Amino acid sequence: MSKAMVLLLLLSIFLCSQAVIAKHNMHDLSKNETVLTIPKSLLYNEVEITLKDGSIIRGLLSEIRKDTLVCLVREGKKFLAYNEMHKLTIFDVEKDLNDIILAGMFSGIFIGHLIFLQADEQPTAYITTDYPEGMGAILANLAFAAGGLTIGYWISLGIPSRVSFNFSGDHKDADAAWNRLRSFIKTEQLPKKVNLAIYAGHVSPRISDNYRNIMNSTGFQIDDHYSASNFNLLRKLQFTYKLNPCYQVGAAVIWQGEPSFYSWKSESDVQGYESSSIQFNLDARGYYAIFIYNPLPTSSKSGFSWDLGLGLGITAANLNITGDYHSGTHTEPYEYFETKLDYHWKKKIVSSVLFTEIHYYLYSSLSLAVYADYTLSTKQDLPGIPELDITQQNLSFGNYSFGFSFGLHF
Repeated sequence: MSKAMVLLLLLSIFLCSQAVIAKHNMHDLSKNETVLTIPKSLLYNEVEITLKDGSIIRGLLSEIRKDTLVCLVREGKKFLAYNEMHKLTIFDVEKDLNDIILAGMFSGIFIGHLIFLQADEQPTAYITTDYPEGMGAILANLAFAAGGLTIGYWISLGIPSRVSFNFSGDHKDADAAWNRLRSFIKTEQLPKKVNLAIYAGHVSPRISDNYRNIMNSTGFQIDDHYSASNFNLLRKLQFTYKLNPCYQVGAAVIWQGEPSFYSWKSESDVQGYESSSIQFNLDARGYYAIFIYNPLPTSSKSGFSWDLGLGLGITAANLNITGDYHSGTHTEPYEYFETKLDYHWKKKIVSSVLFTEIHYYLYSSLSLAVYADYTLSTKQDLPGIPELDITQQNLSFGNYSFGFSFGLHF
């Protein structure tokens, strides 16, 4: 059994054990707790309570007991049995308006770059080297952000800013309204468990840099006008589920392709000439089952968290080296030769990824992070180009990147 398979088996056993522990320790919210504390998201929301005698009370929620609501008013705490109330309204319920608007802004910048500034003839989502400079870059990003903010604001307008509970009617209707209120408070107490994040960052190429160096050493010129930058807008897409404050499991797709490049060489003397042009393209995508450990679970209270992650999976790689080789003579009898260069290497490889992230939570459902990752696999035999005296390469497939991520939490 290979080392990778042993690691995968050990990781699977560990994850299963953690899932059992998490399930055993999970708090059962279906129980009818005697006292419900008010979650942080509702502590400072004004409430308006209309009593059955017509009087109105305004204040803040303090706690909810078995059949009594405790409200903070100017005079202190006020205790109200639910059968005294006609209607309760909670204003400015955290509907994540700021989250939506900020998410719109970041999404606008991201999508704007993806549509207008992605390099042509490159693996997924590399930024073009023809990126606007100076004021042009500022105006482009402001335009993308403004478009995203506008869409986010329009979406937020369609979300209600208050929630009401009507206790009028018979005793059965009042009981139902009271249970809905308690369920609403319990739902607000639930921690965010589902996480979706998108990553963008600088990729440090390994395979393409190796071939680029070979081309340079054999006299080829690299056409930088064709090349993309090393910044990838779509390095990784990640989905995880939080088992408990320390552990998450999930899946990730990592775009491991490296910037394509074009190179050429031309030589001539009195007898004849030779010219070659080569295009290198490496497209790759890794699919991973991931496990994340948070060594400082309490740090999220201050807005920060730190993740350490490991993933095992498969990388689907597709390497293409294509081009033309021309030669001819300057003297009689005139001769001309042309050879098409066409080398393809396609393979699925067992691979792994190590990564770390530091998150800052702007709001409970929105975070920004800086990250670093490293993908690796066993060495692979990659094609040489005999016509150009380039030998077969035996290289470890993978690369590393660092950048930032944008996360949504539900």
